[in-house]
Amino acid sequence: MPPKPAQNIRKAPQRECIYTFTAKESGALLELLFALLPDLSRTTVKQYLRNRCVLLAGVTTTQFDAPVIAGDTIEIYNIGTAEAVQHPLIEELYRDEQFIVLHKRPGIPTISVGGASKSSLFQVVTHHLKKVDPNEKIFLLNRLDRDTEGIIIVARDRQLQQDLLAEWRSFVLSNSFEAVILGALDTSSGELTTRPTKDKKRGPNKRRTARSSTRDSKPATFRASYEVLTTGPYITRVKLSLLTRNNSIRSTLASIGHPLLGDHRASESIAPELSKYLALRATELTIFHPIRRQKMQFTLDTPFVNLDKISQTRLTAAQKEALLMEETASSKSIKTH
Repeated sequence: MPPKPAQNIRKAPQRECIYTFTAKESGALLELLFALLPDLSRTTVKQYLRNRCVLLAGVTTTQFDAPVIAGDTIEIYNIGTAEAVQHPLIEELYRDEQFIVLHKRPGIPTISVGGASKSSLFQVVTHHLKKVDPNEKIFLLNRLDRDTEGIIIVARDRQLQQDLLAEWRSFVLSNSFEAVILGALDTSSGELTTRPTKDKKRGPNKRRTARSSTRDSKPATFRASYEVLTTGPYITRVKLSLLTRNNSIRSTLASIGHPLLGDHRASESIAPELSKYLALRATELTIFHPIRRQKMQFTLDTPFVNLDKISQTRLTAAQKEALLMEETASSKSIKTH
């Protein structure tokens, strides 16, 4: 049988910058565009703006009266970008040509685990962007598990991702979390240090660890400084600042006998029954933007998990007795400095 003739597959055009200007005077964006593009019709110029093809100082805008300051860079692309991600568990905090920063609420994994779910943050965002530009791709720079609320940052270029992962401490200036844990820590501040080990299977529902280029091929040391914010005899609220790219807060706290409230993985503890949600939340991420050459800080202004309420949880007499038994049985301690 003769081979079938090759079909002509029309590839989507590549997104590229077609105009770049440096504003010589201040004014409203649209009026300046009319002056900068005299050979184009006013309708065409308005379409570029309406279709999200215009970047002002590196950020997409559709605002016709956006204030332009002399010296600002104005770029126009042949293809626009998708609007901000709209999803009940994902909020877009920031986007430019290099990065997208997202607020991930509990209930959605960063990436699919073992192909079990198609509703991951990675897939939702990728699908959303490709509706406008089929060539659009994203590359994860950090991850959070399904139950953790926090800040996810993705690169829009593979080489940029690889470069930043290799120079992580120069890129991420600070990465802070708040947590509510079971029991009281020995000191008001210190450092946690562990080297992760592979979890043993606990049954058919044990989650498998997905492979991702954001992870090293060998387990990396986890280090984080901590500071106690509020404490009581049974529950402590603590701030943690990561000192490495490895984010093993959840397993580390469980391993030293202070699991997070709401941590269903701590099945031998009373921690899972004390909160509906995992009491862990990223509160701040500060990066050094490699292109803009400036520091950028991101925070969660409208967090979903109410740590104030969780930290005020009261234990029943039976739970207090169970906690006392846990503490007596535990011989582990944290390393403090």
